[in-house]
Amino acid sequence: MNYSAAQLFLNKNVIVYPGDTYKKTAKVIAVDENGVTFEVISYNGNDDVWKPGKLRFIAYSARLTMSEI
Repeated sequence: MNYSAAQLFLNKNVIVYPGDTYKKTAKVIAVDENGVTFEVISYNGNDDVWKPGKLRFIAYSARLTMSEI
């Protein structure tokens, strides 16, 4: 994923895949040259960092991938 590709997802709901096995859905609320900021919608794991309603930033260097819901 890179900046120009991530811009296509701005303000859309997506499934986020930053390198683990738990399903995460989020809304893309900001995109910049370093990565993407998401507002978490749902998460099937136990990590409090991914609680619904929280904001999360993921850098492109973290092998970020996502797909539109």
